Amino acid sequence: MSILPDFQSLSPDFILNALYRHYGIDAEAALRPFNSYVNRVYGLNDTQGNRWIVKFYRPGRWLPEALAEEHAFLADAGEAGLPLALPITNLKGETLSYEAPYFWAVFPQKAGRTFEGESLSDLERIGSLVGRLHSAAKRRSCPHRLTLTASGAGDQLTQELWEADLLPHRLKEPFFTMLDHALDTIEPLLDGTVHHRIHGDLHRGNILDRADEGLLLIDFDDMMTGPPVQDLWMLLPDRWENCREEAEVLARGYEVWMPFDNRWWNLIEPLRFLRMLYFLAWCARQRKDEGFTRQFPGWGSPEFWQKEWEDLSDQYERLRLL
Repeated sequence: MSILPDFQSLSPDFILNALYRHYGIDAEAALRPFNSYVNRVYGLNDTQGNRWIVKFYRPGRWLPEALAEEHAFLADAGEAGLPLALPITNLKGETLSYEAPYFWAVFPQKAGRTFEGESLSDLERIGSLVGRLHSAAKRRSCPHRLTLTASGAGDQLTQELWEADLLPHRLKEPFFTMLDHALDTIEPLLDGTVHHRIHGDLHRGNILDRADEGLLLIDFDDMMTGPPVQDLWMLLPDRWENCREEAEVLARGYEVWMPFDNRWWNLIEPLRFLRMLYFLAWCARQRKDEGFTRQFPGWGSPEFWQKEWEDLSDQYERLRLL
């Protein structure tokens, strides 16, 4: 696993000049940075008073084809009527721009507050939103994105961590042996499951409430191919066995747009393990980024890896009971 390139050349002048050359947008000098570990995201105003979000993708993180697939998913969802912030086209008529060494895009800024609805009607509303997204998701595939299976994402993420060689020597062999056993357990559990494009990181922090305009989905960076329930289980307030009524309501909202198979709830624990592995690999890629190290000062210490080993082992034990 290589450390991803940084953003040292991304100065305000670089951003403003690129914005004018590629989009003809004459922007004011003040840039408003947003929290983003992987990419660099800025808010700004143009001289006409319009508000924009400029997003620079980290070099080497995605193939341009994978970024195009993200934009295609957004376009399909927008055509299906979902409220989204869609990337605008540049002077070439494309949504993805390149200014060496960065691929980047521009979006209209749509403000909102994080959706914190806790009632059953709120859950049904969220379920309907996800179902509507998935009705658009089935229109096409995304072959340059991760596939959320043990042999797809699981093997790839495990290989990244192995090559990074970050674990204390005493933990390395038992840690990766446990990962191999867990992925062998997960593979048949996900075998034969419906897969199509999904958001991939759908939790409440990625849903904005725009009051009269409805709910807005954001942050499609982690879109992938995977089981539909991946976009539902992280919206539950607790483990499925402790909130079955809420899960039923979430599924009822989903079924306004798409069929839901109740057996999908049995996939939560395998998907939880893959989620834990995904987040661990994601952090490893960002481990040298200044913003990341400020936020996670103890990441990578022997104590950290001991805790990760224990947490993943506990989750593996849950898998063995399925």
